[in-house]
Amino acid sequence: MTPNLSLEGRDVVVAGLLVSGRRVLLGHRDPGRSYYPDCWDVPGGHVEAGEEPAAALRRELAEELGVDVDEPRRPPDAALLGPEVDFRLWVVPRWRGEAANRAPEEHDEVGWRTLAEAVSLRLAHPGLRRILAAALGVEYWAAAVAHDAAGRVLLRAAGSDVASGPGPEPGGPLPSWEVEPGSADAGTVRHGLQRAAGITVHVPGETPVALVEAPGRALAVWDVPWPEPEPAAAAERAPGAAVERAPSLVWHEPGAARTRLAAAPALLAAVDRVLGWGEAGRR
Repeated sequence: MTPNLSLEGRDVVVAGLLVSGRRVLLGHRDPGRSYYPDCWDVPGGHVEAGEEPAAALRRELAEELGVDVDEPRRPPDAALLGPEVDFRLWVVPRWRGEAANRAPEEHDEVGWRTLAEAVSLRLAHPGLRRILAAALGVEYWAAAVAHDAAGRVLLRAAGSDVASGPGPEPGGPLPSWEVEPGSADAGTVRHGLQRAAGITVHVPGETPVALVEAPGRALAVWDVPWPEPEPAAAAERAPGAAVERAPSLVWHEPGAARTRLAAAPALLAAVDRVLGWGEAGRR
């Protein structure tokens, strides 16, 4: 077996993201694999000792997909650094041959996915969502459907609505933040609410509940149950007390929240999926 290239204790892994129109090619890792089982990733593999990363990319895509690509002469389009892996990704808009699953021992399935389909998958790394969006020329934002036990929803103060959804304020009434390079969207939501409202929230699940798309932008919507206050700190931890520190965010009763969201049907549908308003949320 040829040893892998290792830098600073990390294996160097290269990946090629094939892009065709508004779709990207992803592969599903078998549930029985030792590393990153039962998740979707970008085709590629380890750089062997003595091998240049660009040459490794060409070799891996030939082995896994049966396509021939030119060795890139530019730096990687994206990178993710983990405790054991130095991951480098190139966007591949052109190749020769028909892409197919030539290495079923690596992936039990490969397939073309739109951005909306891809973000709903269990991905090998949460930072891949932003990378996929960037490869498709889309700004990627994350929004919070923050709701408390009484069914209230945390929205921007009146005056910040954008009827079409993602736009100058991509979340419209929903608090939202652009996902920065190297960040995960759930982490962006958590840190955004920490800065805005001064409270730590738990963002459950690995995938957003919905993706709202507009020309050039995509908004991943996350379910954020507001933490219940501890008995000894109810005054400080109650939802209203926390948001007093963030006058740009206001709690809305369900009826008022539906009214605010009515001008943006796609956002309303996303919030509906979280709160289960049903037909009442669409009137």
